[in-house]
Amino acid sequence: MGRGGCYKDRQAGSHCYEGMGIPVTALPGGSKGRDKKEEEAILSLESVTKSFHLTLTRTIELYALRDLSFTVGRGEFLGITGPSGAGKSSLLKCIYRTYRPTCGHIWYESARYGSVDLACAPERQIIHLRAGEIGYVSQFLKVIPRVAAVDVVAERLIPGGYSWPEARRKAIELLTRLHIPPELWDACPATFSGGEQQRVNLARAFITRPRLLLLDEPTASLDSAMKGHVIEIIKEIKKNGTTMVGIFHDREVMDRVADNVLELNIVKGCSGSKAEGRAAGREAAPWPQ
Repeated sequence: MGRGGCYKDRQAGSHCYEGMGIPVTALPGGSKGRDKKEEEAILSLESVTKSFHLTLTRTIELYALRDLSFTVGRGEFLGITGPSGAGKSSLLKCIYRTYRPTCGHIWYESARYGSVDLACAPERQIIHLRAGEIGYVSQFLKVIPRVAAVDVVAERLIPGGYSWPEARRKAIELLTRLHIPPELWDACPATFSGGEQQRVNLARAFITRPRLLLLDEPTASLDSAMKGHVIEIIKEIKKNGTTMVGIFHDREVMDRVADNVLELNIVKGCSGSKAEGRAAGREAAPWPQ
């Protein structure tokens, strides 16, 4: 296990460590002592901190997130807002485990594994969760070059047992809903406009209907009409049970889809965070003065 992992026994308390190599996945009986709101949550962050060490003439520790706690209920959409540099993308990357938190716990209720701490789970388990349960839409489309757009979307269904013809049919249906014209279906997305690439990116995430979906500025490159189509699909998959956490700078769009809102702020020169009043199940711990 890499550095900066965290282990927690919910009965014994929380511990941060450097390189202890403890392969924790799910803890038997871990739900004991949890209140009803926590039991209904599919995602619970507990005192999550993410810092980066920059070394020039001296080592500087910069905080992207510090002591952040909140819960997201099953089927809920939590919107995240805040100024640039407040740690919004870092938060999603910690949940998706692109980043490993420096400290804290990210409890995810998996359909396959039960209660899993994403901050500490083995890499193989994270790969399985990404393939079958957790989706992520980044700000930029990153796919293998020279692969047709329809196949870029369809390939997401193959691990689930779909044949290529069936997967391509479903991909075409979704690309049509997102107004990608037929002449582009067999073209490489690298040749598309920014808005078209973002729609392909969204199609890749939407087609699998994941249990948990993370969205980083999903409508930033889209015009008003296209934002409406995307919002319609988001509401549809949310109605079917997908839990979502999404970053938005457009508050109007966020208010149309979000059940609750988490506001991240920059405090005293480093990144801090607080939960907006109606947003999270638990507010972040106060900053030391």
